[in-house]
Amino acid sequence: MKKIVLMYHRVEDGNKKVSNFSTIYKFKRTVVSPQIIQRDVEFLRNRGWLHVGLSDFKHAEKGVFHLSFDDGYIDHIETVVPLLRKLKIKQASFSITTSVLENNVLPLPLDLIYFHISHGSLKTTLRQLNLPEEQKLSRALEKIKILTNEMTPREIRILSKNLKIDSATLKEIKKQYMRKEDVVSLAEQGFEICSHGVTHRDLTANVKYSYKELKESKEYLANLIGEQINVFSFPDGQYNTEILRFCNKAGYKTMLAIEGNGDSQVLPRVFATSEGLWQNKFIN
Repeated sequence: MKKIVLMYHRVEDGNKKVSNFSTIYKFKRTVVSPQIIQRDVEFLRNRGWLHVGLSDFKHAEKGVFHLSFDDGYIDHIETVVPLLRKLKIKQASFSITTSVLENNVLPLPLDLIYFHISHGSLKTTLRQLNLPEEQKLSRALEKIKILTNEMTPREIRILSKNLKIDSATLKEIKKQYMRKEDVVSLAEQGFEICSHGVTHRDLTANVKYSYKELKESKEYLANLIGEQINVFSFPDGQYNTEILRFCNKAGYKTMLAIEGNGDSQVLPRVFATSEGLWQNKFIN
């Protein structure tokens, strides 16, 4: 491994706000502490690696790393940014799903479902999603992920209604995400703002909506921060040649995935968990 992009989602600093919102994050290993991120950075710096922005990363041959944070959570502005200042990292990237910035917040589908399971029951959630009953959580989550990846924009919009989540609860859920002014602040501090789509759905499914979503999210963020948006982060890492063509047509220069396909425009990322499993691959 000659260079690496580390991908993070939720970051909890001990106040339990993330865990109280949903117990599923820990089960899915998508929540880490600031100490874990610092450990990851020190692991690479102790080996002489440098943190660089995405543009420099693309052209570097080896010895560089980049930190990326997905989905636009409030913990990124409250917890991650102070940590990056402490670590003297100025060019990390934040991938924003634009629907969560609107006043009538449209929560990410999986967040909404994870919340519903954590504050209700798995059995009820599966029934309301018209999915067969499943006793094992891991299998249920696999079915839920397939379902949400194939949702149309309309199905995402009415998901909270189907789950019978009231407006007061939705207002509380909205607090999990950054506001428009937070994204502007990130850009003003020199961090790179990337598009993560409008609804966080798998763009390879229901492709007729995909180009519109790529273009709209790019224009929305560009108008918000007053800068061009050149990077698109594939929701769930899913893409194909058609989606790459749409990205180029929309004007993106770089795409972030999980697995690369040899295309120089697509940067693979490593899912950074609290266990630090990626470090074992690095060493080996």
